[in-house]
Amino acid sequence: MRIGFGITCAVICGFTAWQVEIRRLSSKLNTTVALVPQFVLLGVTEGLVDGGLKRLFDDHVAKSLSNFEDSFSELVVGGGKLLIIPIVLIFSGWIKETIDTSHLDRYYLMLAIMNAMLLLAFAYYSVRYAYKEVCPEDEKIPIEEGVDHAHQPDSEDTYQKNTPPFP
Repeated sequence: MRIGFGITCAVICGFTAWQVEIRRLSSKLNTTVALVPQFVLLGVTEGLVDGGLKRLFDDHVAKSLSNFEDSFSELVVGGGKLLIIPIVLIFSGWIKETIDTSHLDRYYLMLAIMNAMLLLAFAYYSVRYAYKEVCPEDEKIPIEEGVDHAHQPDSEDTYQKNTPPFP
């Protein structure tokens, strides 16, 4: 759930950054106060996704591997950062020498749309994926369950009579 809420915040953050950039370009708004909402959303996004990744790791990996939790989180986040490099290269025409001549509004909108597509993919796989939770009830399964009683002796004495002696 945390990861899903984090990706949702990333979508909202992208659209917020897009709107701030449009306003900055149209009215020459040069105040840092206008950037506060997108940076707050960015911080919330990072916190939720990082917490969700740690929870996911804890739920699916043996306790003996808990030392690798931070490495796993960094691998996932770092992999996402590496995947953005080709996109920046493809749309490098949008990024110019100055911020006023760049088309960061298009870039932020593209990031928001990509995050929205990621959110849809995440939602799809979240609904389809169900992992086994280890429940205490599952660990205490009686032995009689799953035994075919039609082929079992009626009593212990019958079992001992039909069992050949050990050499």
